[in-house]
Amino acid sequence: MRKEVEERAAFRQKEVQRTRRTLRSDVDRSPSLSVLQIVVVGPKHAGKSSAVNTLLGEDICLSGRLTLKCMERQGVVGERRVCVVDTPSWHGRYCSEDTPEEVQGQISRSLSLCSPTPHAVLVVLRSDETFTETDRRRVEEHLKLLGPWVWTRIIVLFTWGDKLGSASIEEHIETWPALQWLVDKCGDRFHVFDNTNTAGDSQVRELLDRIEETEMENDTKRLVRSLADFQQRNRKLEQKSKKMRRKLQKTQAEKDLLMQTIKNKEQTNEDLIKSTKEKDDQVEVLRKTLEELREKQQSGEFRMRLLERENNSKQDEIRSLSEECAVKDELLKSAKQKGEVENKKLKERLSVWFQIKYLFSPKNI
Repeated sequence: MRKEVEERAAFRQKEVQRTRRTLRSDVDRSPSLSVLQIVVVGPKHAGKSSAVNTLLGEDICLSGRLTLKCMERQGVVGERRVCVVDTPSWHGRYCSEDTPEEVQGQISRSLSLCSPTPHAVLVVLRSDETFTETDRRRVEEHLKLLGPWVWTRIIVLFTWGDKLGSASIEEHIETWPALQWLVDKCGDRFHVFDNTNTAGDSQVRELLDRIEETEMENDTKRLVRSLADFQQRNRKLEQKSKKMRRKLQKTQAEKDLLMQTIKNKEQTNEDLIKSTKEKDDQVEVLRKTLEELREKQQSGEFRMRLLERENNSKQDEIRSLSEECAVKDELLKSAKQKGEVENKKLKERLSVWFQIKYLFSPKNI
């Protein structure tokens, strides 16, 4: 809650300063007012008399003494002539009765003492008190006595500013919704007086500056100039708006092109992902095929080794048989040679035997 109040207070202070800089610039370029005419109104016990004394720099009004009719006071503050109309206080929160008609009449009469109209109407309120909806209604009811135009001239003057402590007046305003309404209604025009500092020239000069700015804000010629400036700014704004629209259109076209490019790239990426997936599938198929081939190759090599072993075994058998055959051939050859020798010997024996037989045959005997 406290943080929200501080944020709203900071924003209000920033906006007030911005508006005042603009008005101050116009005031510095315009002729000075010969006399600043000010009407002071407010409830009882708000410090209205002390505020008038601080404003004029002397004890003209006795604090605590009732003001029964409008009193006009004049003085010089710095180089400015000031005319202050002090009015009777209306009955506020400390009064059980309504404001008497005589007092209301005096409040209405205060305008006639300023010709043609006052430059500012100071509504004096205490800064060290609450501000309820009842307080707001009473302020509004009594300001109606001055007419509807008075809201364009009102400056809320807070008294006892020394009792705010470390809080700013903007934080005090933002604390009470009814007070926010009042300050907003009068165009964010407000000021703070430290009533203990009766010689506070700086706070008085700042208030007079605020009154000059209020007059400048309501000046017809200034309004005309402001209208002309507004129209000029509006034309420049339109030109700038056209440039911004063209720039926006160009940016939009670039954005559309970029989006299309991104879309195309996304499609390309999807195609690449799809192609990569297909290639991965193909690689997986090739890998499985290669594994199968490797398995077959390993199986074929195993069978080849078996066949090679069988072949080597058969070759060993063939060599063994060949060697046996060679031995047998040698034996056969040797037996044949032996048979031939024996056959020859046998033939020789037979020949001898036949010769002997022939010799000893009866025919030859």
